[in-house]
Amino acid sequence: MLRQGNIGAAKLTMEKNGLALPKYSDSAKVAYVLQGNGVAGIILPEKEEKVLAIKKGDAIALPFWCHHLVVQQRRHRTNHPLPRRHL
Repeated sequence: MLRQGNIGAAKLTMEKNGLALPKYSDSAKVAYVLQGNGVAGIILPEKEEKVLAIKKGDAIALPFWCHHLVVQQRRHRTNHPLPRRHL
């Protein structure tokens, strides 16, 4: 079903004080935080950058071709941490 909707998924594991290198998303993605907390910066075309605090349980839909950066703040590992709020 995700493939038919052109939606991808990725797993990102980070250590305390880790940094995910900035990257562009080439497809829409859904992200969910499994553990820990941190901040996520997201840039959408023709919009201001958003920097959001994120924590365990947060999820977000990333639209096609957005630019994002994630910073881990706690000791726990996490998978592609992004917030529950919609952009």
